[in-house]
Amino acid sequence: MEYRIIKNEEHNGLEIYFGEKPSEEIRAALKEIKFRWHGVKKCWYGRAELSTVENILGGKVSEVKTERAEILKKCFCKTVDAYLDPDGGYKGSNSGVSAYDVPDKAREIIKACGIKGVTVSKHCASMCVEITVKVRLLDGDVKPFEECREALEDVNANGYLHGGWMVDPDERREVSVSFWNEWDGEKQRRAVALWARNKYDTYVNGYPFSICHGWQLKREEAPMFTEQFFDRWEAMTKIISSFNWNRSNSKVDYFDVNFYEEWKILSAA
Repeated sequence: MEYRIIKNEEHNGLEIYFGEKPSEEIRAALKEIKFRWHGVKKCWYGRAELSTVENILGGKVSEVKTERAEILKKCFCKTVDAYLDPDGGYKGSNSGVSAYDVPDKAREIIKACGIKGVTVSKHCASMCVEITVKVRLLDGDVKPFEECREALEDVNANGYLHGGWMVDPDERREVSVSFWNEWDGEKQRRAVALWARNKYDTYVNGYPFSICHGWQLKREEAPMFTEQFFDRWEAMTKIISSFNWNRSNSKVDYFDVNFYEEWKILSAA
């Protein structure tokens, strides 16, 4: 099958021109990686790794389909990387953009990369600008509780013992961690299980607290979220960080950033 792949510098994507109509199997595989038919140019166009496209056109369609989950896991992060790549037509760092213009500019990238369920806004104070990123939970973003229960309990047992406070599983009130050694093993297990369930419900129902830039969400601390969720979350951190700088020096109490960041997780409801 004869074809040409051309890089579209303006839109930072790929265009595929076929000498004849591709098979239904290849067309379906291209649609899987979000390529579309351009009726005017008579080509297929979209954003993807060149190797992925070549695998499809080289007849490895079934292999690509079996790896579909892996491709989708990293889709947004890869797309954002490609969009921001200077060799792909991107014009250098976004850090020269005024903080006041960041939401509009960020939305342009979000739309171009096809990221769903996120919003970016700003709040202006007298001495600074705060950019708020809200990521709404979508279908497939959260694991069932039983699937991540053990990981949550492991994480939260350590959190208990180092956090200074825990919830008494009988009285359902916060107590000092010093009580831990007075409880028998069965009560300790119930305390950890209660902590894990509460944390799961808190995140799944929309994390009510702000997540600042200095404490980003880590995979190992939030095992209730899937790769799909973290792909969107990390793609957004790439976008927002491209607009920011940090020349601060905490040792001398000197702070110099383009803007402060606030991140929130919203429930699916």
